[in-house]
Amino acid sequence: MLVNLKVRTCLVLVLLLFTGAMFISNGVAWMGLNSSNEKLERVNDAYSTQASQLNRAYILFLRGRLLLATSLMDLQQGKTEQAISQAKRAEGLMQEGAQALDAYRKAPRLEGSDALNQKLESAYKQFDGVVKRQAAALSTMAVQDYLDLNDAGSAANTALREAVGGVLAHIDSTTDELVVQAETAHGVSRTVTIVMLAIALALAVGCWLFISRTVLRPLREAGDHFEKISAGDFTGRIDVRSTNEIGQLFGAIKRMQESLTRTVALVRRGVDEINVGSREISAGNTDLSSRTEQQAASLEETAASMEELASTVKQNADN
Repeated sequence: MLVNLKVRTCLVLVLLLFTGAMFISNGVAWMGLNSSNEKLERVNDAYSTQASQLNRAYILFLRGRLLLATSLMDLQQGKTEQAISQAKRAEGLMQEGAQALDAYRKAPRLEGSDALNQKLESAYKQFDGVVKRQAAALSTMAVQDYLDLNDAGSAANTALREAVGGVLAHIDSTTDELVVQAETAHGVSRTVTIVMLAIALALAVGCWLFISRTVLRPLREAGDHFEKISAGDFTGRIDVRSTNEIGQLFGAIKRMQESLTRTVALVRRGVDEINVGSREISAGNTDLSSRTEQQAASLEETAASMEELASTVKQNADN
């Protein structure tokens, strides 16, 4: 079956195999690279738009609460203006923290973070309520009311810290999984690339052997037949083993050999006939020459007889 494949078909198959291997290798590499980039972008988004904003919001909340405590100390020391200034700064920090938290809310959420975000919202609502009540107590200089809210503020701060820590831990674990998936995709694409390179090498070796046996070796054999025919040797056996272009070439060589053999045989037969005719002509010439010699001898004898007859006649006339 493979022996009868046309050379053109073989070359097309080789090109298709290499093209297919190239497309598969490039496609898998592109898919792996695209998957890795997508996961790394999600990791970057998780840290840049979620973790950083949430961490910034929590730090601003802590700074605001710390300024409220500083404002309380200033108020207890009689530094009313400084206490009011610190309270305003604390209010500004709390507003900035709320804006950072709002930016976190608008960022794309990671899968499995809904419960953690609900806990975060609940903790923030509790924390914000306590801080606002403490800020209101300071604004009216109700120190005792502020102190009465310290335990609630500490509890709200602890709940907020735990909620923020839970969300950040979830971001870390999720991004770690994304990084592992990206590395896995990269490893798969690298493995596929190596496998396709090995397949391409095997295809190259196989194609070389196939072409060498199907095309190059028969061409060398055809060249040997031409050498023998050009030297006048028509006895070589020419086998037509396929029906493709190589088989057609060997069929043409075989027909040429048979035609030349018949032509040479005809020429030899003509030469033999010419030789026979030449020998017959030579024998005829020899026979003609012999008869000519015999006729000449007879003529000489006749002339001698005529001379004797003339001499006899003359003698008779004299007598």
